[in-house]
Amino acid sequence: MRPNIAIIGAGITGVMTALACARKGASVELYDAAAIPNVANLSWAHGRLWKHAHENNAALQPLAVHSHAFWRQFIGTGKETFGCQTQSIRVVDDADCRRLTQLYDALAIGYDIQDPVLSVQSSLLRLPTTNRQLFIGHDAILLDAQKVYAHLCQALANTERIVLKPHTHVELDTIREGRHFSVNGERKNYTAVICTASRPILRHLGWPGAAPAPQYQVHLDVHLNDARAGLLKPVLTMGDEHRSWCVPSPERRVLKVSASRFSYSMPPDSNGLQTCKRYLLDRLRIKYDQVDVVVSPYFKLPTEERQDTAYWSRHDITGCITVEACDASIFKIAPALSEQISQYVIHGVNE
Repeated sequence: MRPNIAIIGAGITGVMTALACARKGASVELYDAAAIPNVANLSWAHGRLWKHAHENNAALQPLAVHSHAFWRQFIGTGKETFGCQTQSIRVVDDADCRRLTQLYDALAIGYDIQDPVLSVQSSLLRLPTTNRQLFIGHDAILLDAQKVYAHLCQALANTERIVLKPHTHVELDTIREGRHFSVNGERKNYTAVICTASRPILRHLGWPGAAPAPQYQVHLDVHLNDARAGLLKPVLTMGDEHRSWCVPSPERRVLKVSASRFSYSMPPDSNGLQTCKRYLLDRLRIKYDQVDVVVSPYFKLPTEERQDTAYWSRHDITGCITVEACDASIFKIAPALSEQISQYVIHGVNE
């Protein structure tokens, strides 16, 4: 009997999991409360960065590694510019530079260390130079997230075993035994239910404690107007007090700029947004002509919990397979996540 699987949430993880399940012979119904593709979710972005080394997230690194082959093949096929290989840059002090050197050596990844004063990046970005070095990792891929996501959504539409259910609200608190839920009062039955929605199930059930906390990240989409834009590299940390970072789109048309400390438990007001905007624009030396201020809601586990928590699991209460913390880091590991989840729900294999 062919498995009949429901997937709730058509972001990058839901889309890739639907395709993976269909490849393994399952019938899939993919639900989203909005359109498919949903241009309001975190998967709709100008640029996303894949990298091998994750010095602050041991749980993320193996999933990133297992996604590498997919992304390399993906950006190398077709006429679309889905992405490009590049280098990642960190502005660090001597101690962090030594730690990164040890990590990259252990992972057999190439790197360079450079004086910020001598780097072309310092002519494009306002980087601190006193007691700082540039650690340049040879382990990065820039992805045009919008094009990738739109392409995969088109693949959904072309797959006979997948039925799309856009603009359909699933009542998450009605999920039972990992196989049933309600839509507009109608009971739906499946062999398995997978939840990759942008909101954790626990919050819908009203259970305190373990649910990932809502956060609001402020970033700028800076539309570049500079002949030097092609020289920009993704910078994971600019070495400033707010831990600013930036990721260009693969074609270097838009630069996403933010800071780790510009993430808030409540949406900032207009004054707060202007403060963030002024600070982030002051990090730039490159020329630009349009700036969009964006506040992205997401759910995140505390760093100490993230280290020991799997990215997906069988939910104790509802019995469904769920990805509870849905933040931007999910995009880069979606190939590995979707393969693991599809293997588990169809073959019972948990790798």
